[in-house]
Amino acid sequence: MSTVHVGSYHATLAVVARFTDQTPVNLLVLRSDEATYLVDAGAGPVAHWGPCAGEPEAVLGGEQPSAIILTHWDWDHSGGLVTGTWGEALAPRFADAPVYVLEEALAFWRERTDGEEATNCGTAVLAVLEEAGLLRPVADQTSVARGIRLESIPGHSPGQAMVVLGDGEVVFGADLVHEAVHVTRPQDDHEYDHDPALGLATRRRVLPRLARDGALVAFTHVDGWGRVVAHGDALSWQAEVLDGG
Repeated sequence: MSTVHVGSYHATLAVVARFTDQTPVNLLVLRSDEATYLVDAGAGPVAHWGPCAGEPEAVLGGEQPSAIILTHWDWDHSGGLVTGTWGEALAPRFADAPVYVLEEALAFWRERTDGEEATNCGTAVLAVLEEAGLLRPVADQTSVARGIRLESIPGHSPGQAMVVLGDGEVVFGADLVHEAVHVTRPQDDHEYDHDPALGLATRRRVLPRLARDGALVAFTHVDGWGRVVAHGDALSWQAEVLDGG
C-alpha cells in the first residue's frame, strides 16, 4: 500500500489481487475525518473466471466504506460489490454504502445480453444494486463529495470514469491504460476496448493533459503511483516511490 495526501483526504492505493502474470488489480481508499470512500471493488465472487482472487475488505482494514465510487462495470472492478455464489443469489457486499457511477452508459449495462455470463458481470451487479436502492448515477464532471470528481474517459468500457482529486493534482485513471508502456504507445492498448477507436482518442486526449498538469496518477493495472511525463511530443510513465510503497 502507498498513501498520498490531497486536500482533506489520505488516498491509499492497494493491490487487492494479481493475475497470474503478476498484473495488479489496484483499489483506492480515500479517507478523511468525515468519511471513507472505496474506489472500485475487485472481482469478488467472479474471481473464479479470472485468476485474481481478492476481496475488497482486505484493503479497508476493518472499516465499512461510507460510499463506493465505481469507475466502470467490468468484472474485475464491479464484481466485489456483491457477495454470494456467481450464477445464484447475489447480495450487496456493503449494504449501507451508496455506489456512485457515471449515468451515461447505464442503459447499455441494463440491456446487455452478449458475451459469457462472467464477462458481463456488470449487468448482474447493476441489477442487485438497483434493487437494493444503492445506485447513485451522476453526470460527467460531477463532484460526488468535496474534492472528489468523476470524469468520463470513454472507449475502454461503456461509462468508464476516472476519479479526479482536488484540483486535478491526484488522479485515479482506472483502465485508461493497462500497462505502463501504453503511456508511450497508446495505440497498442486496444485488446480489451469496447470501442478501440474511441479508446485511443481518449488516451491521446487525456494522457497529454495529465502530463501538462503534473498530476500524480495511478491506474488499476499498473503498479504504484507515477506521473505521465512529456518529452516533446512523446510521453512516458515515471514511477514514484512514496511512503509505504
